[in-house]
Amino acid sequence: AVPIYSTHTAVCRPGHLPMLFCLDMDLTQRKQVEQELVRTRRQVEQRAAELDALLQAVPAAVWIAHDAECSRVTGNRTAYEWVHIRA
Repeated sequence: AVPIYSTHTAVCRPGHLPMLFCLDMDLTQRKQVEQELVRTRRQVEQRAAELDALLQAVPAAVWIAHDAECSRVTGNRTAYEWVHIRA
């Protein structure tokens, strides 16, 4: 089955024949793109979880700057222990 968006509007004006306007759109490509986006998001979340697990397990202090100005910096468990901050 092909996913379709369909809408219809009737227009009745005095002195004119009634008209019916229809719009049908094939949503196949949009659905495929949405599915790919879901797959990609899952992959990114899985990679982020793997990276987080690695960073927390490594026995070295690791700091990560989240922007060029270093206004937001986070660290792993070891880094926080070095500076006496609870993770």
